[in-house]
This record gives sequence, structure tokens and C-alpha cells, in this order.
Amino acid sequence: MLYYVFNQSRAVRETICELVRQKEFREKPSRLQCLYVCKTLEAALKWKENFESFDRKVLQLVSLSSDGEVFTGDAALLPGVNGDSFDRKIQQARDYWSGRLTGRLEETLLGGRIRVERILEDYQ
Repeated sequence: MLYYVFNQSRAVRETICELVRQKEFREKPSRLQCLYVCKTLEAALKWKENFESFDRKVLQLVSLSSDGEVFTGDAALLPGVNGDSFDRKIQQARDYWSGRLTGRLEETLLGGRIRVERILEDYQ
């Protein structure tokens, strides 16, 4: 039951983020229609470690190109998956989309047509 509630809270977070993006930050790529990427190998390895700490297997590290929008945000600023009010969650989404970086957990969203240029590491 707790897993269901956590996933439901994440779905609410993503819905709020998308509504704020559509209303106030239309030029930014949608979190629901993009690929999450890293600008450096160091950042990619940090995310790999993060994913693996949640038993999420990383299969490959690849180099990409795209003709779409790019946005770097700080995932630490995303709306919490807690009991905060919707007003608070909306403000947190605005903080995220503003592009302010705290250096805690940067993520880069890549939209458009994406092409794998090279496989850097294969963990399969």
C-alpha cells in the first residue's frame, strides 16, 4: 500500500509540474515527453549510482544528439511527494522551471528527435 501511495504522490507531482510548464514555461521541454540526460560523464555516473540505490538497473551510457529543446533544472526543487498544500507544490514547480540550480541534483531534459551517436558503456 505504501508503494502505491508513493507512486500516486509522484504522479501528482509530475501533473503539477506539467500544468505549471504549460501555463508559464511553454518553451521548456515537457518532463513527460523528453529524455533525461547528463551533460558530463561525471554527472551521468552520479545518476547511475542514484538509480542503482533504488534497485533500478542502468543498461547503458550513451552519447546523444537532438534537434529539440534542452532544459537543466534542479530535481531537489521539484514539488515534494509529501503532504504540502497544492499552492506550495505549484510554487515548488515554478522554482524548478525557473532554472535556478542549487548544485544538489541537476537534471537535464532533452526534447525533440534524439539520436544515439555512440555507446560509451554497456552494463548488460
